[in-house]
Amino acid sequence: MTAKYLALLFASFTLATPVLAQTTESAVVAPNIRYVPYDPNGVVRLTGHTGYQMTLEFDEGERIETVGIGDSSGWQVTPNGAGTVMFLKPVGLPRTTNMSIITNMRRYNLELVAKSGLKIAPSQVTYAVRFTYPQKPVDETVSAAAPPIIATPPELWNRAYSYDGAKANVPDQVFDDGKATYFRFATGAATPAIFSITPDAGESIVNFAVRGPYVVVEQVAPQFVLRHGKEVTIIFNEAYAAPTPGADAPRERAKKKCGLFGCKSREAKP
Repeated sequence: MTAKYLALLFASFTLATPVLAQTTESAVVAPNIRYVPYDPNGVVRLTGHTGYQMTLEFDEGERIETVGIGDSSGWQVTPNGAGTVMFLKPVGLPRTTNMSIITNMRRYNLELVAKSGLKIAPSQVTYAVRFTYPQKPVDETVSAAAPPIIATPPELWNRAYSYDGAKANVPDQVFDDGKATYFRFATGAATPAIFSITPDAGESIVNFAVRGPYVVVEQVAPQFVLRHGKEVTIIFNEAYAAPTPGADAPRERAKKKCGLFGCKSREAKP
């Protein structure tokens, strides 16, 4: 009796094993991966949904160098630390804009379309976009020799920066040369999205380039906001001084003072 019972138990176990393996393999199939053939003269239309993030994946050995976006207030754009993958997510109200990416090998033109993700089926959301390349590029970058990462001598760098908020986003190094702000994050650490503060106290994602170990923001500002998931950090430029008009700057236009007996010009203050 015992031997017969053990034989049946062993048979049922061996028959069940392939079923479990088949279930595991089928779970790997993902309809959310989109493959796009690279076309240097084309524009790739990407549709993002609020509440969902997508990644842009490039060729082997390809690194992101410069990113420009038309309306940066509606999109969060973040490269990984190595500059090989771009994370893209619509934020706020759905809107459409364009984005340009320049890597060490190619140029990409994209149209970004944002839609609400509240009523979309997950199977209809793009999680990753992988570019395919039929031939190896000849190197489409315009410069024959790469410019120095930082042209301004170190003695002219402004290093007077402080922070408030989540420590996880704090860069290993941050400074500016009067024209651009340089962020260096720890090797292997997630790179947060970087925003500047708009005049109405809102946030606008910045245009940036990846040069060597630095994420170079193409502006100097009194403060930046770094976001990664729920972690928020504010970076303060303690030495920031608003630019003042030079001697050759245009003067304020004379204003007319109107009264009961007509109008007369009133000189603006110098």
